[in-house]
Amino acid sequence: MTDASLKEHWEKVYTKTETEKRGWYQKIPVISLELYELTGAHTGQKILDVGGGTSHLSEGINVQLNQLTILDISEAAISELQTELKDHSHHIHFLSGDICSVKFNDTFDIWHDRAVFHFLTEAEDRKQYIDQLNQYLKPGGWLILATFASDGPEKCSGLPVRRYSKESLSETLGKNFELKKTVYYTHHTPSGNEQKYIYCLFHKN
Repeated sequence: MTDASLKEHWEKVYTKTETEKRGWYQKIPVISLELYELTGAHTGQKILDVGGGTSHLSEGINVQLNQLTILDISEAAISELQTELKDHSHHIHFLSGDICSVKFNDTFDIWHDRAVFHFLTEAEDRKQYIDQLNQYLKPGGWLILATFASDGPEKCSGLPVRRYSKESLSETLGKNFELKKTVYYTHHTPSGNEQKYIYCLFHKN
């Protein structure tokens, strides 16, 4: 799938499906916030939420004391989230783009990704993502990464995914990232299906 067709796919998903009916919808991103707390959760941190879409991660982070950037390939998702967050949206930097190619003006202390990386089924796309990760996550920074587990679904939102164990995820990311914590989680979709996730907290050497 080309970059243009991928963007078109996600624009359609966000414009044609109501928020609470999307398969990945979470009212409160509990596991992400628990792992965020394990990083030390200092103030003054620069945080990137990759594929933030309409995630409510920002509601568990003090965006007045930290610098949060939310990235999503879908402009419709960004617009919807800005409207939902209302009062504190002006404290957040919203950016529409592809994580594999977007250019940032800064580096980050924490990189959060719930369910973007597993869509990268091609080796070249994974390499580009990891190159970005190595470039824009500070040494000593933290990576919170959630993908479908090895016994999770083979597709999401009509697209194929690549499933992971903690071992295969560590091997894919490479020697710069040390696994600190693993959480297995079963997500129940709005339609009642189960999706097995693996959440991993990595420290960048």
